Amino acid sequence: ELEEVLKEDGADLLLDDKSFSLELWLELIEHAQQQCPAFFRLIDRIEQDMEFGRPPALKDLVFEVDLENVVTKRANLFVFMHNLSKKSRTVVFRVQSPDFRPNQISMRYDLAPGKEMWWSSESLPIAIEGNEDVLGKMTGLLRDGTMAWQTLLPERFGEATVSVRLEEVSGDLLIGRQINVNVRNEFRRRLRRIVTLSTQVMGSLVITLATVLEMLEIFNV
Repeated sequence: ELEEVLKEDGADLLLDDKSFSLELWLELIEHAQQQCPAFFRLIDRIEQDMEFGRPPALKDLVFEVDLENVVTKRANLFVFMHNLSKKSRTVVFRVQSPDFRPNQISMRYDLAPGKEMWWSSESLPIAIEGNEDVLGKMTGLLRDGTMAWQTLLPERFGEATVSVRLEEVSGDLLIGRQINVNVRNEFRRRLRRIVTLSTQVMGSLVITLATVLEMLEIFNV
């Protein structure tokens, strides 16, 4: 399966390298998931849509966007677009939020058509030989598509909203979404962790002490 994503030489290099053990790969993936959960949610949604043969948000354009539900220092906004038509097209992606900096973002993308039709209207198996599976289609889709990563800096704590719009160059709306997030104080989050850990440790000590006292009482020590 790895060889469908990487070239054969690259896959062999990673698989044969003693530094990259299975445990290390799992740790790296887990760390990435913790740091950028929105990216993995976005990929998971596309994968599920492909697996069950769901149509994309737009007839001739794959569009997915995601942002963390809980934000502390910064928010990571991920956007994926892929042109399913046979002609190049230009779109404008806009981000608006009074709760983050920058408050407004406008980016223009020239989307070339994919080399193949990577989206299927029928359900697909996860992995089989060839490209007629989710893994093969996802590989081509991500390779030919456009992924954007925008960092947003919160200006206040509490509930916040981020509005995203995908438009034609003329300004006509193609699709729009509003994302609600919660901006939390990093100090409070760490303090909450410390308090929770301290409570767990104290609880364990109390249980241990009670057990020892009970044993001493049983043996009349």
